[in-house]
Amino acid sequence: MTYARWRGAAALLGLACTCNCSGSGVSSMSDAETTADELSVNIDLSVWKKMHVRAYQKLRVAVTLEAGTRYVARVTDHWGWPSDRPRPPSTLDVDVRVPRGASLTGVVHNRSHDANGTLPDPIPFLAPARVELVLRELDGEGGDFELRLDRESATEPPLAAAPPDGIAVHQAGPLTDLVTVTRFAALVAGGGPDHDAATSALVVAGGHGDAVILRMDDTGGAYATYFVQRGAHAATEIAFDPDGGNTDVDGAALVTLRARADDPWVAQRIDAAEILFIAGGNQTKYVDAWRGTQLAAAVDRLVNRGGAVGGTSAGMHVLGGIVHTPRGAGDSVTSADALADPYLAESERSGSRSLELAPSPFVLPVLRDLVMDTHWTQRGRLGRSLTFLARVLTDEVRPLGSIALLACDEGVAVLVDGSGRGRVFAPAAGGAAFLFRPDVVPGRCADDRTLDWRAGVPFARIEGTMAGDATLDLRGPVGPGRAKVVDGVASAP
Repeated sequence: MTYARWRGAAALLGLACTCNCSGSGVSSMSDAETTADELSVNIDLSVWKKMHVRAYQKLRVAVTLEAGTRYVARVTDHWGWPSDRPRPPSTLDVDVRVPRGASLTGVVHNRSHDANGTLPDPIPFLAPARVELVLRELDGEGGDFELRLDRESATEPPLAAAPPDGIAVHQAGPLTDLVTVTRFAALVAGGGPDHDAATSALVVAGGHGDAVILRMDDTGGAYATYFVQRGAHAATEIAFDPDGGNTDVDGAALVTLRARADDPWVAQRIDAAEILFIAGGNQTKYVDAWRGTQLAAAVDRLVNRGGAVGGTSAGMHVLGGIVHTPRGAGDSVTSADALADPYLAESERSGSRSLELAPSPFVLPVLRDLVMDTHWTQRGRLGRSLTFLARVLTDEVRPLGSIALLACDEGVAVLVDGSGRGRVFAPAAGGAAFLFRPDVVPGRCADDRTLDWRAGVPFARIEGTMAGDATLDLRGPVGPGRAKVVDGVASAP
């Protein structure tokens, strides 16, 4: 692949675009990378630039940026506009990467927020000196799109007096703001009953300050009360979709949810908190509704100032840098379905959702290179966890050596500090956390083929305790056991 050199004056961003164009059809993808049809363009920051990508082709856009600055890339397509032809449900994949290196965002599906795909998908990232935007058309629908890059705004909105319409808010404890000293901690829990001692430890890390709980469904504010019982000064529980709950969302409903997440009142409540917790529910909906919004930016600010963050079940999934985002009808992907087809698509198998991965809405440095899995032993998720890792490596979302997977049984919670060292809590009945770190790529990870990874993946099983005495290190060695997949059958010693 040729990476064009940056051109342009200091006032401009220089973009060099290589559109690989051989014949149409899926079979041409391997040939496409050997041919180049170059198009050089310059764009200003905060200006939409119209571009074109051909069916089944890949477009690479090399960009020089100010290192250490946060940017937002936005892509909006016009596959169905201005004609009356409806837009395909998923057409363009976007990935912001270090040139010849790791992904900064993971692959983002440019999914339509309206009938014609004319609303942009924001993709926030912290820029190195140079990035590469990779845009790939997968569905045989070549067409026009527009690309825009903005520096993330540092302008603070005016204080909002009231929450946005449509959300449900439950308050426990006083409304007065408590300023206290915190230390960063992240609590990830595998679902099922909450662990009291683990939650109390999260509250201690948050300086017994104010907590905000985020969710979609409205359960009456039980979490707000629970966090105050565990020692928080006060707690605000925000349900973003009391009517829709945890059902999937698209179209106008998604636009509404994103507007709520962009409301200044929401960001201001998070900015005033020391503790942030995400309840269980639907992580796909969390990713779609929150990524690139002011809510997500406020959570990142809480992390950066040393606040305490946690989540259970879907909330655990969405705190990992790479999130399993199942779509469609049916149950979440089982190990059997994942092993049989690592690229299981929406509606491809009756009774099963798709196997998809997306970047988290949030940036937690200690969790950035993790995929999460939950309800682990109870739902037999070894096979699908290994499939998640196989997809990350095969799709080059993260390189070998920088990706790991953390899984928790129900009732188990892991509290990690900024160095990646963690305490493992478990209920009286027992339970464990599992850490997998691949040291070799899978032998076969392909669409409609069984996964094969007979070389195996090193892993550690850490039995939790009621007091959280057991420990793990997200960056330390794992093993000596290896989990293996032989022709679609997973096993672990």
